[in-house]
Amino acid sequence: MASTPSFNKIKMSKSLNRLLLLLIWTAGVLFLFHTFFGFARVDPHSIEWVYQGDTAGNQLGWYYFYKEPWVFPPGDVAGYGYPVSTNIVSSDTFTLLVFILKAFKPFKEEIQFYGIWILLNYFLQGFTGFRIVRKFGASPVQSTLFSWLIILTPAFLFRTTIHVALSSHWLILLGLSMLGTRPDPKKESGWILLALLSALTEPYIWAMVMIIFVFQKLAFDRASIRPLIAAGLKVGLPVIAVWGLIGMIGRSDASAVGIGAFSARLSSLFIAHTKGSYEPYAYLGYGGFLLLFMGIIAAVLGRKRTLHPHLPRIRDSLWFIAGAVFIASTFVIAWEDHVILNLFKLMRLTGMVHLLSIFRTTGRFIWIVNYSVLAFSAGWVFSALPNLSKKYRYGITASLALIVVLQYQDVASLHSGLKVPLPTVPSKLTEYPELNEICQSGKAHFFMFPSEYDIGWLRFAHDCNLTTSAPNSGRSPKGRDQILSEEYQRVKSGILRPDSIYVLKNEHAGPESKNSIQVGNDLILFSRRL
Repeated sequence: MASTPSFNKIKMSKSLNRLLLLLIWTAGVLFLFHTFFGFARVDPHSIEWVYQGDTAGNQLGWYYFYKEPWVFPPGDVAGYGYPVSTNIVSSDTFTLLVFILKAFKPFKEEIQFYGIWILLNYFLQGFTGFRIVRKFGASPVQSTLFSWLIILTPAFLFRTTIHVALSSHWLILLGLSMLGTRPDPKKESGWILLALLSALTEPYIWAMVMIIFVFQKLAFDRASIRPLIAAGLKVGLPVIAVWGLIGMIGRSDASAVGIGAFSARLSSLFIAHTKGSYEPYAYLGYGGFLLLFMGIIAAVLGRKRTLHPHLPRIRDSLWFIAGAVFIASTFVIAWEDHVILNLFKLMRLTGMVHLLSIFRTTGRFIWIVNYSVLAFSAGWVFSALPNLSKKYRYGITASLALIVVLQYQDVASLHSGLKVPLPTVPSKLTEYPELNEICQSGKAHFFMFPSEYDIGWLRFAHDCNLTTSAPNSGRSPKGRDQILSEEYQRVKSGILRPDSIYVLKNEHAGPESKNSIQVGNDLILFSRRL
């Protein structure tokens, strides 16, 4: 009985240490969020900042969907992407969340939930990173440091500023955290849930999760072709069923493919501003380089040592990373603008072009390489911990702290490119009498040529409840760009749709029409007064 108070003190001390570490971890995540994104964007009523880049299309897509009545398929959005229309999944918004919002209609006015989602993403990114290396045998302090490193991944930080749904990289990390050595029936249901969650968040993220799932079946379960296909159908069919129900299936635009500017370059992992790469910041960073170096040393020195059960064999890891590089580069291996190896020509893989065209920007698949390199490198280092003295373990912890500091300094130098400043509010276009008349009617179809993100015009169409051909909003087998190109040719020939407004950017002359006005450098054409 005399030992009970001592035992209770030890237990209380461990609890206090955990609480202290949790507070330090939380403070670190909040500091990084403030530094690279900013709390000003968290307010749901802070709208103006979302009307820039891809986020403008995301905001318009979900809010048009929110305002419109239910149709079948229930995911279709008639007013956004006219005349093609679109689907809520194609607008790269959080499908599950916006369905819930539309069902209950809790808001009378426009709000944005992206700031809150990105704050949550920072925490989930850090938590999944923490979870991965804890499974590999890292201490709580080491796991905390690694979680901050994962948040400081340039691919994640840059994406949060321009494309919110695609910043849900914690789903990729969650897939990596589910890697294991033994086939587990319970884990199969976990993969199904992860596939559904990622599919209803962003299709690109879903594809990356599925690539990790296939790796799990091949590297750990040692599945042959038939079991692999069966498992793939079991995990993939629920997603196909949900996408089919909400109308996503059949809307893929095969007008572009991930070759050339849309594919990844090997240099993008090592050079922050690599040439010729459409997807910037696949960069590992100084901290990532140092961790990779430590991981390689640990793997070479401990190649005869048994790795942690949740780690794939080194050979399997290298095959996986190489496969992800080939997919991200669309089988055209390049450094900067220099093609090293064109496997499309060498292996006659041209039949894959149509399949890869579904994911137009295949360079995004390089994110799998980013996170698997960091996770596997950490795993190789932590697999050596049981064989090391306490002095060397402290050395690894100190090295991780240095890695985080180096990564922060490196990424902070990219700060101007990562943190997009809050924009000024665009001028009210309804100050023009003719445009105000149209806005009051709310009946017109709105076209803009060239189709681009012009904050003022997009807000005008949105605020006036006009159906719009806004950029990147529609998908059709014919190809949205082709349809709008044909529409533009008709406009230049003087053929206008009824009840339509046409904004011709930077033009001062157009078809003969009584109904036209000049707004700044843009020519506005009306098919008739409304």
